[in-house]
Amino acid sequence: MMNYLRSELYRFARSKTYHITNGVLAALMVAGTFLIQTIHQSEMVTEEPSHIFYFVVLGMTMAILLLNALYAYILLGKDMKAVPTSISSGLSRGEIYMGKLIVTTLGLLISEFLLVALACALGEFVFGNGDLQYMFLFLKAYLYTLPMILSAFFLFFALKILAVSEVFSTLVIIVLYNLMGNILGLIGFVFEPVNHLRPFAPSVIVAEIQGNYQNLVGQYNPLTFVVGIVITIISLGVSYYLFTRRDF
Repeated sequence: MMNYLRSELYRFARSKTYHITNGVLAALMVAGTFLIQTIHQSEMVTEEPSHIFYFVVLGMTMAILLLNALYAYILLGKDMKAVPTSISSGLSRGEIYMGKLIVTTLGLLISEFLLVALACALGEFVFGNGDLQYMFLFLKAYLYTLPMILSAFFLFFALKILAVSEVFSTLVIIVLYNLMGNILGLIGFVFEPVNHLRPFAPSVIVAEIQGNYQNLVGQYNPLTFVVGIVITIISLGVSYYLFTRRDF
């Protein structure tokens, strides 16, 4: 198991696509920062620029969810074709699954940490006035958004490792994390009890977090952790069960 984990880490460290993707995202964040600065200097908006900047970063949650799919695709990649060889060398399916899960999750966490650190650095060095209020509010809001981000990543990982197509997997992420709140709301017009499920929709939870940040409310719904953990457990539990019983 340790040898396999080391080989997965080596493959991850040499993934050019992963590093290029992180570089492109960082460049886009820097470009967006100076765009916001230009708009603010033109006096088109009078609101505190650091507040606007952090709100824009939080508003990218749906894009981040889709990028999670990209990270899972990059970090798993074509290496999935080598699974039969790994099995024939004596590794169990469970060891392969856990090895890929650990390394892929590590890759995501590194990217998330670096991008959040970059966001904070840009927010304070470009827009900051010495008052860290908006940065701390942003970090708290992001902490409550993180369970949704991670659960989407684990869901896509589960679909990818089971060889579900990228197009279908992306549609699942979009429907569950972006459209489910609206879908439940429409059904609720016809069947009112469904409205009791709408607060559990990831899109509704994320929208509430973003709204609270915009209104400078430091309190957030802990339901985000419950929903994120449930989605993660179901995704990983079902995919592990199916993967360990799959023929290669």
